Amino acid sequence: MERLSQFVRSQIAPFCPASGAALSQDARPTPAFEPEPSQSRLPRLAPGSLVGIASLDASTFPLHEQIVHFGRRAQAMGVETLLVIPLFLGQGTHVMEDIPAALCMAQRELPALALNLTPHLGVHPGLQTLLHRRLETTSSHSWILLAHGSRRRASNAAIETLAKSLGGTAAYWSHAPRDRKSTRL
Repeated sequence: MERLSQFVRSQIAPFCPASGAALSQDARPTPAFEPEPSQSRLPRLAPGSLVGIASLDASTFPLHEQIVHFGRRAQAMGVETLLVIPLFLGQGTHVMEDIPAALCMAQRELPALALNLTPHLGVHPGLQTLLHRRLETTSSHSWILLAHGSRRRASNAAIETLAKSLGGTAAYWSHAPRDRKSTRL
């Protein structure tokens, strides 16, 4: 996750000249993958954006405490709004319940900071294209889309649809769909 955070920062850095002046749209470098603006349901990061990471399961502190800590740091830098982008493929329990609950708890401790939850990564219209491009660079004849899985059937169905659309097989780390056979690692 830290590597992803560093990558996002590196993509924003060219947009943040030392003088503080904004680059014109024409002067901005083109990223390796950028969907049409009208297609994207995820927000575009503004120049000077602060980027951080938080985790539901891999941290000593609960998610809401991580958000509060980052939020206080952001407020000290003059930030008024935080966008929270869940890096999940499907609408499982974490996306539908755990993250919104943590944001509500954090919001109570950060009343002057707007905490905005964006759609999860799995709904981004460019995700399938990005994965397809990545698969084209591999020499494998078959592949597995490994997902955490969810007790929510609709979430797992979305994973299986994505895997099938790319010619792969869905496998689940934790929760396999209950109504059909699936690979479980």
